[in-house]
Amino acid sequence: MRRRKLYRPNAIHGADGEFRQEQIDSAVASYLRADGARTYHQSYEAAKRKLEAGENSEKIRQALHNEPDLQTYSGEDSPPTSDYKKIHNRVQHYLSRIADQAVDDALLGRPSNYQSPPGY
Repeated sequence: MRRRKLYRPNAIHGADGEFRQEQIDSAVASYLRADGARTYHQSYEAAKRKLEAGENSEKIRQALHNEPDLQTYSGEDSPPTSDYKKIHNRVQHYLSRIADQAVDDALLGRPSNYQSPPGY
């Protein structure tokens, strides 16, 4: 019978913790590569359409502001579940910032120029 390696959820130092953090960073980067540009361009075009329709810039910001949909942690979460929540929360946070940047670019008359967040 093969012995199963025990998952150590509290391994925040050393190789296990660093490896888990690298996996989380890699997953976040993957989601941002897949969805970042699309989110930027959709928000940019929506803001530009509203601006051309004559809406006030403050109303446009309020209408297109995307509050991140964050998941809460509980002490009963298993380590993989808490990792998924970390990934989800970081991706939602970055996508919200990307959308806000797109709205600002459109309102200031800058050309559409998506740039991924630093480090991604």
